[in-house]
Amino acid sequence: MTSGRRTLASRVIGLVVGICRVWSLICFLGLFFLMVANVASRYLGLPSIIWSVDGTSFTMVWMILTGAVLVMAAGTHISLAGTDGIPDQGRPMSPLGAFIAFCSALALAIIGVSGAVFAVDAIAQKTFLLQLPRALWYAAIPVAAALMLVVLIARVTMSLRKEASGAPGETD
Repeated sequence: MTSGRRTLASRVIGLVVGICRVWSLICFLGLFFLMVANVASRYLGLPSIIWSVDGTSFTMVWMILTGAVLVMAAGTHISLAGTDGIPDQGRPMSPLGAFIAFCSALALAIIGVSGAVFAVDAIAQKTFLLQLPRALWYAAIPVAAALMLVVLIARVTMSLRKEASGAPGETD
């Protein structure tokens, strides 16, 4: 590929980042407005929004876990001082970077599978007020792990491709 065109891995990262940015923003705005409305109703002497506990906990969980995907896509989620951590789009992968990427992929796979099992086990559990399945909250774990794994694989692919071509890395 020419340096003016983005690779498939780069486009995948861009798509995942775009989706996570939009979802995190929606969750943040929902959390913010729900909290403001609840505080305003209490201040005005009205009853508090009783279901705000369900709403704020849902938006907080999803916002934090999709935010973790964004941080990982930026290359700052997993790093060790004095190392190159997870491979960057602009640098070839060192043996230590390959080891860190492998360990990260293994951890994300374990977290994703465990989170999926946990979410399936929680299908019958309901929230107290809205009677929503708790699995909606716990589903954030395997979804975020899968998205982080996609980002990691794309970054490793970009790094390996740079090594094979010897060309300078792409910038987004």
